[in-house]
Amino acid sequence: MASHPRTLRDHRLARQLTRERLAHRIGIEPHAYAKAETENRWNGDEQQTRALAAVLGMLPDDLREVIGKGGELIRLLKQAVDGRWKRHVTAVADFTGAEEAHVQYALRLLNQEYQQFTEHYVGHVVARSGEVRLREIAAERARWLRRLPERFRELVSRAEGR
Repeated sequence: MASHPRTLRDHRLARQLTRERLAHRIGIEPHAYAKAETENRWNGDEQQTRALAAVLGMLPDDLREVIGKGGELIRLLKQAVDGRWKRHVTAVADFTGAEEAHVQYALRLLNQEYQQFTEHYVGHVVARSGEVRLREIAAERARWLRRLPERFRELVSRAEGR
């Protein structure tokens, strides 16, 4: 495939499996798997979900996205950077499967980066900067927030390498 698989169907086709063959390998009825793929909504239990990830060779982030939990990571990370990040270490570590020490490192840096945006924006508001500049800063912040999961993974990887 030319692009990264995004859906159950994409991942299945990338592995050159039929719906029936995949359903059999993960221990689910073919019609139930077909429904999940068609509706793009996964209802498998924990064992079936692990089997799905193994058979399709999915990374944890891909699995979360496919089963509809990708938004949960974004929500947790936004809460962590916007408030007291230490309160969210355990929840983020549990959700991502990363070590708490690595999550702590990543959340601390993400919180610092986010605070820099806030300070920069408030500084321009106090200085009565033009509306154009304030919009530019807001757009930079929005781009940073869109990359939040990716930036989190980068920082966790850096922490693992230390």
